[in-house]
Amino acid sequence: MFIKNIKIINESNGKIIREQTFHKGTNFVVDSENSASHNTVGKTTFLNLINIALGAKEKKLLYYNKETNSTNEELKKYIINNKISVQLNLNDTDQDIELNVALYPRGKRSINGKNYSQNEYNAKLNSIIFKNEQNIPTFRQLLKSFLRIDLGKDDNSFLRNLPITTTISTYRAVYNYLFEISDSREDTERDKLNRRIRDVEQAKKRYKEVSNVSEKYELEQIIATLRIDEGKLSRKLNDMVSRSDFEKNRNHFNNVRNKYTRLLQKIDNIKFYIKENNNNINENETKSKEISNSLIHVFFNEVHDLIPDLNKEFNELVEFNRNIQKNKIKYFTEINEKAKLELQALEKQKNELVEKNKDYISLIQNNNIDEYYRLSDECQKIRESIANKQSQLDELNNFETEISNLKSKLKDLNENIENSTDYSDRMRQFNKYFRPYALKINGKQPLLTYNPDIKEFPLKISALSSGVGTGSTKSLIAAYDLAYQKFAQELNKNVPNFIVQDVLENIEGENLRSIINISNKLNVQYIIAILKEKLDSSGLSEKEQKRLTVVSLSNKDKLFKDNDNRENFEDSEFLLDKMDR
Repeated sequence: MFIKNIKIINESNGKIIREQTFHKGTNFVVDSENSASHNTVGKTTFLNLINIALGAKEKKLLYYNKETNSTNEELKKYIINNKISVQLNLNDTDQDIELNVALYPRGKRSINGKNYSQNEYNAKLNSIIFKNEQNIPTFRQLLKSFLRIDLGKDDNSFLRNLPITTTISTYRAVYNYLFEISDSREDTERDKLNRRIRDVEQAKKRYKEVSNVSEKYELEQIIATLRIDEGKLSRKLNDMVSRSDFEKNRNHFNNVRNKYTRLLQKIDNIKFYIKENNNNINENETKSKEISNSLIHVFFNEVHDLIPDLNKEFNELVEFNRNIQKNKIKYFTEINEKAKLELQALEKQKNELVEKNKDYISLIQNNNIDEYYRLSDECQKIRESIANKQSQLDELNNFETEISNLKSKLKDLNENIENSTDYSDRMRQFNKYFRPYALKINGKQPLLTYNPDIKEFPLKISALSSGVGTGSTKSLIAAYDLAYQKFAQELNKNVPNFIVQDVLENIEGENLRSIINISNKLNVQYIIAILKEKLDSSGLSEKEQKRLTVVSLSNKDKLFKDNDNRENFEDSEFLLDKMDR
């Protein structure tokens, strides 16, 4: 897949602000100003427009600089008011692809006129350019190996071209895909498993902290001790009454207890009543025997003097008093007889209740019911504590089981990966081009090595001489990228046939010339943002420079230019390669 051309379009009037066509071989994006004016004409922004058209997320970074928290208000206003969009046309052997991204806020993305969401857009590009229908690795993860903008480090960390939070497994998925060492879906699955293991381990840790849970071995010993205590209490309860029967018939027991208590109360009340009546009977019998005839005679005389016509004899009065005492005794005796009958009935009810509920009544009769309930409550608390500790232990076991299962899956997956394509063969294929290209470019013969340890970063540049300068390291990137293109062609692998570079500013002279010569011989587009003075130092003639240059920018001819209004707009070198991060 090659880049055919790029267009900057003013959607408000339908005019094309700028159109640049690309060719095979080296494509220069030239800053033609002198040293004092570098980084003001928009060459990096030009490359970033390619980046945006190829799925970079944050379009606003055309005019906003995260590092300085500043905005190029003039460019922002121009893009928004004129509804500026970028159109990138790609070409494959059997199809043309038109990518269009509106640069203003909420502007749409489309492929061949069909609108897509951000994620759909990138997934579609993955299918078109890499023929990666699974979208694993993602399009942007793969594209970073072909689109290098603002890569400022001076060592071979250029291999770590993804956001700083990217995992080792993701890098392995990317490079295993690019070098066809293993199925990247397995690398991605491994990454998911590793993340899941970390998540479960963190969840276990948080659970222990929040719930104040002891270690597993402590919980096991605590539960064992509590079960011993529960056993002792259960035996005490069973000695008092069959605990299992009691628990099954708790409601019945309470009914029996209430009936028994009420019967005892009634029996006690009647016994007290009979006792009082007996006292009354005894008292009246005593009084009857102690009646004084002389006292009655005095009383009779007094009454007779007051009532002369009273026709009663003294003997009659004595008899009347005796009859009163007899009647009282008779009354209390009759009442007692009835009370005794009722007492007999209550005793019979009690005996029948006791006979039917011997186990329960024994607790009540021996006044052990309070002790039983105390022990029962204590036993219940221990059981609740056991249940709580067991729940905590079960939760920890669940965490450990899940972690164990995940690690088992990870182990099986790792064994599959170890049995995949021989990475040594792939490295030999790649180094067959990488070493001679590096030798031609900077006189070094480094080696790209592959580390099979899944916990380590997969690629490394080995045998680099000490003291390698920036220019040499940057040229090493060029050697790597160009070697990969040749390697991919040998594998007949679907990858972009273009490389976009903004990292070669320190390369000049023969080194630069070697890069140009190699790229012009390959079936590839090598798009480089470069200074005019570096081209001059390489010994390229003006004619050859002109032939290889796709766009030359200066303070008089900046990237965003409206010829009708004769206004220039530039981005003050805002760095869009960080848009995905």
